[in-house]
Amino acid sequence: MFNILALAPQFIVMIVVWAMVVIGAIIIEFETANLVSIWFSAGGLAGLLCAIFEVPIWIQFIVFVGITLIFVIATRPFVKKISDNQTILTNADRYVGMQGVITKAIKPGEKGEIRIEFQDWPAISKNERAFEVGEKAVIIGIVGNKMIVDAIEEIKID
Repeated sequence: MFNILALAPQFIVMIVVWAMVVIGAIIIEFETANLVSIWFSAGGLAGLLCAIFEVPIWIQFIVFVGITLIFVIATRPFVKKISDNQTILTNADRYVGMQGVITKAIKPGEKGEIRIEFQDWPAISKNERAFEVGEKAVIIGIVGNKMIVDAIEEIKID
């Protein structure tokens, strides 16, 4: 039977430290779901086992780093493959292609505002073109929270 009280105090402290590393890494992994902190939980578990078997503290840290690196090297290609090029679309993306009314003048190189569906958005001009208040423009893209606007081309029928 394993008696934790028979361990030296420094090993009891390290058991608590490694347990906190494992639990903290797992909590962070549940919150982020990026498969990053799970590597540290594996290293922390190895450190915890070393502390239980009274391995010197410096070796515990080497084992922690080594196991973490092994897990990173072994799983990084998989993680990169499943997480590459994932664009997170927002509901603002639906505004691209829509027309709006300028509510604050847009000057070349400066930010103005455009109203789309009763909501005002910061806006910048694509071609450094100035837009006056009340003028209509079309949304051609989004950068951060700014709408990129351009002039509406009128179709002429001959």
